Amino acid sequence: MLFKNISDTDLLSNTKNLASQERELLLEILHHLCEIEERKLFLEIGYPSLWAYCTQELKYSESSAQRRIEAMRALRDLPILENRIESGALSLSNVAKAQSTLRRIKKNKKTISLDEKLTLFSALENKSQKAADHILAEHFPEEVVKNDRLKVLSPQMSEMKISIPNETLKKLERVKEHFSHENPHPSMAEVIELMVDFVIAKKEPLAKITDDALVPPLRKSEMKSENFRNSSAPRRAVPAATRRQVWQKAKS
Repeated sequence: MLFKNISDTDLLSNTKNLASQERELLLEILHHLCEIEERKLFLEIGYPSLWAYCTQELKYSESSAQRRIEAMRALRDLPILENRIESGALSLSNVAKAQSTLRRIKKNKKTISLDEKLTLFSALENKSQKAADHILAEHFPEEVVKNDRLKVLSPQMSEMKISIPNETLKKLERVKEHFSHENPHPSMAEVIELMVDFVIAKKEPLAKITDDALVPPLRKSEMKSENFRNSSAPRRAVPAATRRQVWQKAKS
């Protein structure tokens, strides 16, 4: 599409109209997914779940599929949410987060009244995702997800998602400050590695720090093995000078 001949006013107006149509289309998709789940049509075409149908047949990403399924079920339970979603007051992400929390509560055999649900969704209107997280934590602190999630990205790298108290975050910031002269802006992964190296140095005094990594002491049987003689320690992101400083602090 060519935009050269479109005025600024028309461009802004068209974009606003498209955004409105997009929300209307989203509602249509949610209603269709609801009917497909009701009829269990995904089973008839060979998919074990609605989620599998959404990811494999409709080509949604895993997170996009889950958001739509959660929002669809929220809309099914509370049809009054339709106007709020269509107007944009309630975002797809916030509806999905709230529904996921309510589902966990129901799974734990706790009862939430209709008025409490409506109050919750009203509180989430026109809120950012971060603000929505705080609101959900305030309403249901016991339901904050605490399970760690580990995803292998490559043979050398993994991704971990964890839930930690805000007090722990403050402590991590203090750790950053202690090593700021070595690395002014360390990533959280580097901060964790510094702490891990520090604990190993404290708990395993016979460990040694090489230019590549902090290596724990090995048993005699391991040191005699061919694999040990031919192995090399994997490289890490934290500078060797910083690791030496950790080692010195641990010895003091």
